[in-house]
Amino acid sequence: MNTTTLAALCAVLAIIPANAQGQQPSPQNNPNSVVPRGEKVKEMNAEKLPAWLVSFSNLPKADRQKYLQGFARAKEAFQKGDWNGCILEITNCEIIFNENPNSWNLRLSCMIELKQLEHADEYLEKVKQELPKDPVTLLNIANLHMVRQEFQPCIDELTNIIRNMPYDTEEELINIMRFRIMLCHLMLGHEDLAEDIIKDLSPLDDTPLYYYGKAAINIYYGKRQDAMMDVNSANNIFSKNQATVPYQRGITASGLIDKYLPEVNKPRQEAEQK
Repeated sequence: MNTTTLAALCAVLAIIPANAQGQQPSPQNNPNSVVPRGEKVKEMNAEKLPAWLVSFSNLPKADRQKYLQGFARAKEAFQKGDWNGCILEITNCEIIFNENPNSWNLRLSCMIELKQLEHADEYLEKVKQELPKDPVTLLNIANLHMVRQEFQPCIDELTNIIRNMPYDTEEELINIMRFRIMLCHLMLGHEDLAEDIIKDLSPLDDTPLYYYGKAAINIYYGKRQDAMMDVNSANNIFSKNQATVPYQRGITASGLIDKYLPEVNKPRQEAEQK
């Protein structure tokens, strides 16, 4: 089998972890980059491909194309923050083929964002069996700890992920994880450890971590106006590519505002109760 075609297919099916900067997957979904059927499946077995990918290759070509197009839409919906739309696309894909563990991981990511955790452990166990060392799996474990208010385990997971990241990992992805560690420290009342994470940063570092880190500290101390100024600065400077979205998601997932500035969300919560 042509290794370029295989690499392209694997890239399409793989999930980019949270797609930290809102960038589109690369390469883009290409209906022509499909795994051939017949004798070439033997070549795939020789290359020791995952069993689910071998099974996928034996689907009719039209089904494979339809699946890849739907999965691309699912990832696009996730990047836009349309969690329900992403789950709908995954469900439609799984009518065609339900053995791709990456789809389980993506569904789990949506469930965590929505805080719909009733079946989260079920999906987590499935992906841990199939993709135990996958970065998305590890991030989902950490994020699940966060939304369950299990902050020290979340810190431990994220610290371990950062420690084992390849040397060429984009710095911004690491910054997003550092921000979540910082939020966990604040939720535990470890303000000194939280402040240490951003103490050496300045606007010259060109990352939302500097501004959102300051905002998180100000939220912790109840300084609402200062926090809003920091957030507005970040959103104005990093307006392209949704670069600040992962930081906003982190604040929401951690419950930082609910704990230290409860009056901010009180009107929304009262409206939801009516």
